[in-house]
Amino acid sequence: MVKPQFLLLPDGSIPVGTNVAALNAAGIPMVRPTPQWRPAEGMVLEERDAEQDADGVWHQVWVEVPAPPPPEVLAEPSGPAPDPFANLSIEQKQALWDLLQRMQPPA
Repeated sequence: MVKPQFLLLPDGSIPVGTNVAALNAAGIPMVRPTPQWRPAEGMVLEERDAEQDADGVWHQVWVEVPAPPPPEVLAEPSGPAPDPFANLSIEQKQALWDLLQRMQPPA
């Protein structure tokens, strides 16, 4: 998990209305954003903790990591859909029908 950070505007400026004193008091660095790039095939970009350069400026860090495996695709069932009422008894089916009839608005 990336440590808390405050991203500056792309040009490195501080957005209007930013409470810099509160950020400093909380120990949250103001970080220059780093543009993302298109990762290599089979890779994704993952954000890491910001790094401070020799001039004391914090920079956002991205690294390429292997992409997670795709979700397993379940095969579509063949044939007609199963009857959801197949396991109900005649009495249960009648009770369900009666309930549905009572829910109908009066004509």
